[in-house]
Amino acid sequence: MQRIDARSNELIATIEAGVVGGGSDIAVGGGIVWITSHDWPVIKIDPKNNKLVGRFKAPQGESGMGDAIRYGADWVWVSGTSPFRIDPSQ
Repeated sequence: MQRIDARSNELIATIEAGVVGGGSDIAVGGGIVWITSHDWPVIKIDPKNNKLVGRFKAPQGESGMGDAIRYGADWVWVSGTSPFRIDPSQ
């Protein structure tokens, strides 16, 4: 993952998150940048220090998790074969 300054268009940081290929989505909330992909359905990035702070695999038997991610009502929402609500403090 790369963080770009929107004003200067300069690369600020490269963050190794383990996302390979396309098809990921991104959301911001609760002081965290949330990323989803089919390899890692929930990835937590701390934007204060541009560091990976967590990666979570889908529950066993859920192969379609990781289509989209949103933050709202103090929860992280991840879509897939069914919607998932995740406590952001985990």
